Amino acid sequence: MNLPDFIIIGAQKAATTSLYYYLAQHKDIYFPAIKEPSFFYFYETGKVISDDTPVLKLVKREHLVTNLNQYSALFNGANKGQIKGEASTGYLSSPDAPHSIKRILPDVKIIAILRHPVERAFSHYQMFLSNGIENNYNFDDVIRSNNERLVNNEYIWNGMYCKHLKVYFDLFEKDQIKVYLYDDLKKNPKGVVEDMLLFLGVEPIVDGMNFEQVHNQAGPIYNNKRLRVLGDWLNSKSRILPLPIRWRVNKYLSLLEQANRVSVSMSPSARRHLIEIYKSDVLCLEKLLHRDLSSWQQ
Repeated sequence: MNLPDFIIIGAQKAATTSLYYYLAQHKDIYFPAIKEPSFFYFYETGKVISDDTPVLKLVKREHLVTNLNQYSALFNGANKGQIKGEASTGYLSSPDAPHSIKRILPDVKIIAILRHPVERAFSHYQMFLSNGIENNYNFDDVIRSNNERLVNNEYIWNGMYCKHLKVYFDLFEKDQIKVYLYDDLKKNPKGVVEDMLLFLGVEPIVDGMNFEQVHNQAGPIYNNKRLRVLGDWLNSKSRILPLPIRWRVNKYLSLLEQANRVSVSMSPSARRHLIEIYKSDVLCLEKLLHRDLSSWQQ
């Protein structure tokens, strides 16, 4: 079957979308148009897609692929000599995905990119506020809910990197897995991508790649969800309107946004609370990766 040679497994809100677009610019790499098919999130798990399916908070229902033949077909557009990859950020924290990947793709190469878990959690929260999934504007309240079972608080759970990665390291050979840090990618995208290309076995040519464009930034946060929905609807319809009317609609949308946009912040106590929660996992990760992550304890 036509299946991927490598998979980017996450983490969510750690520049995986940027990484997807960087690597897709290389002539010897092929990605399907659907960035997050999330196939191994469902494969052989018996999970049924419903409105409550967690991955639907991040991926459109029509983009999900649950059939092996459909998954294989995603890579039919690859040219001879190209290596094939996909990026589904739900794989990192999924208890089922690592085992499914191992069964179907035992020799696959795996890439993970990790962000300071506290910053990642807050960015995740901001994204969910922006798209209307989250409706609590108090981050302190949100991170203290469901703490009796951290798995119930996905903002926190998805940042337990060592816990999640150890499953992959137990299943796959070490030379199949490469873990990078978000901060390294931000500081030196060319250097990090060059290293990834070497890991993937293609020429480490990055000349001509666009590293400037920002991908998947969270949108504005509104204090009135109905107005946000109205604004989105008007924005989609304005494209078919005559130009003078479109100008008026755009002016109204701008005023609507200014009047209803809110900002959220993370309090020092919330940050301390999360750092304490992540402390043992960060120490575990330092040993697993042989990296100094002391900055993640601040």
